[in-house]
Amino acid sequence: MFRYVIRHIAQDAGFDVLEAENGEVGIALALSEEPDMIFLDLHMPKVDGFATLARLADSPLKSTPVIVCTSHALTVDQKRALASAYAIVPKQDLSRDGLSRLMRLVLDEAQSPG
Repeated sequence: MFRYVIRHIAQDAGFDVLEAENGEVGIALALSEEPDMIFLDLHMPKVDGFATLARLADSPLKSTPVIVCTSHALTVDQKRALASAYAIVPKQDLSRDGLSRLMRLVLDEAQSPG
């Protein structure tokens, strides 16, 4: 359901979208396609979002903005484990307008010099 919502909001905002059904596929896809940003659900099969983010942070994609989305309250230790994320967004706070603004902000910052 999460992928469906993100895909439609992103496509409606004019973005191309790649999807992965689990963290293992997501890492491989990200490494091969080098996306401008990554939306990451923490609860995925095979490789969860925490491990996925750690692997991305230790890869050539370490500067790619990762937006973590979760439906669970995070502990202090979990927040520390997500420190390399660009943003952590509670799923219940996702809206079409908010997500579109966040995507534009990420791309604007990436394209700004310095």
